[in-house]
Amino acid sequence: MGRVLWFTVIFSLLGLLSGNADDTGLIEALENKLKAVESQRKSQVKEMKVIDRKISSLHHAIARVRADITKTTASIGSSQEQIDGLREQIERSRGHIDQMWVSLYKGSFIDMVNIACSRAEYAGYVQAIMGHYLSELEHIQDLEGQLVDARQRLDRAMEEQSGNLKDLEKKMQSLHAQRERKERLLASLSRESKSYSEEMKRLLERLDARSPESRTGIMLKKGVLPWPVKGKVLRAFGKYTQGGFEQMSNGIDIMALEGSLIHSIFPGKVVFFNWIASLGNTMILDHGNGYYSIYGHLQDALIPPGQDVVEGDPIAVLGQSGDAASPMLHFEIRFRDKPQDPMKWLLGD
Repeated sequence: MGRVLWFTVIFSLLGLLSGNADDTGLIEALENKLKAVESQRKSQVKEMKVIDRKISSLHHAIARVRADITKTTASIGSSQEQIDGLREQIERSRGHIDQMWVSLYKGSFIDMVNIACSRAEYAGYVQAIMGHYLSELEHIQDLEGQLVDARQRLDRAMEEQSGNLKDLEKKMQSLHAQRERKERLLASLSRESKSYSEEMKRLLERLDARSPESRTGIMLKKGVLPWPVKGKVLRAFGKYTQGGFEQMSNGIDIMALEGSLIHSIFPGKVVFFNWIASLGNTMILDHGNGYYSIYGHLQDALIPPGQDVVEGDPIAVLGQSGDAASPMLHFEIRFRDKPQDPMKWLLGD
């Protein structure tokens, strides 16, 4: 009979389908769900903090762009006032020139000048006055052109700043939408966590009603259980390849000196000691609530089946029975008939 079939028969006979085991399994499943939810919640909180930093940065960027737009608007207003003032000057200068030409045309100005000077002097005088007005008009028009160019640059700057502001506001809207989704997800995770916690509380209360010791069982010592024997782990829990074929290790193999004492990892009862294919002499302890520890490749048992043990009790002697190539202990922890990774249960180095 193969090892897997052996354990199937043994654990069926040991009554793994008891009510307490069912509840304990549900509690373990809920614990795993709570851990998964908490991990997801922490991840979402971390992502939300990143979003909050981006929102804060965008607030500053938007404030700067709006300040730039305010300055540009003021500059445009000032520039327009200057342009309007210069255009009024241009109109006045043009009016003076037009008025002078009218006067010259009518002859009134000529008669007045003839009294004081000759015609040659008069021509030079008129030319000087007209040159002055034309030069002033040209200067004002040049200033107007410069101001118009400046106004156009300000208009382009305003257009660019307004475009930047719209882009930033769109990004802000997108970030707020992301944050709202995160908030909804966090609220959902909180409700889920609360539901799991309440369900676990009900199960624990039910276990309390059935068995006062159920809440002080092996579950609460996960990660701090003592090692059954000191030695080097030759093979870890899980899949491995041997001879080109993938195989599964349901426990760990610990190399130690032959004759070393094997100790109980937790209070329980010896429920099995016999020969099992490939494992040789094998002992099984029942720790309650559906949890069992298995010790293989033993030389001999120190405690007979049916006897209770406490944590740390010597229960067997390490050997090389079964298919062990050297003295070692094959050690497993099972919940009902499901193998657990012993490294997650034993106290770390």
